[in-house]
Amino acid sequence: MAKRGELELNYPKYLYKFYPLFDDEKLSAERLKVFKDKFFWMSSNDRLNDPTEFEYYYNDQSDMYRMLTYHLTHNHLITCFSKKLYNLPMWSHYANNHKGFCVETYHEEVIDNEKSNAKS
Repeated sequence: MAKRGELELNYPKYLYKFYPLFDDEKLSAERLKVFKDKFFWMSSNDRLNDPTEFEYYYNDQSDMYRMLTYHLTHNHLITCFSKKLYNLPMWSHYANNHKGFCVETYHEEVIDNEKSNAKS
């Protein structure tokens, strides 16, 4: 339970990352590096496959809001996870129409790894 003033986050126990495999062996080898190098594929905003990604429909169109949105979408790399392994749209869209693979990760390992990388 969170202490007063702390935000309590309810993460799922496991997170899932879907990857495509391709007929092109070089492209598939790049995706399979996730096992050898133990990293997740990340993209910049302009390389995401969903053209509506990061389109906001809020009433707040202040300069501060636009600056924050621009900063978040142009200065950071992005990766996405699913809470569910058995998610047909994810398998269809992100795992090359069910021909790819999915990596299951225990979320605390990801968070701990990020914290240790931030300290180095």
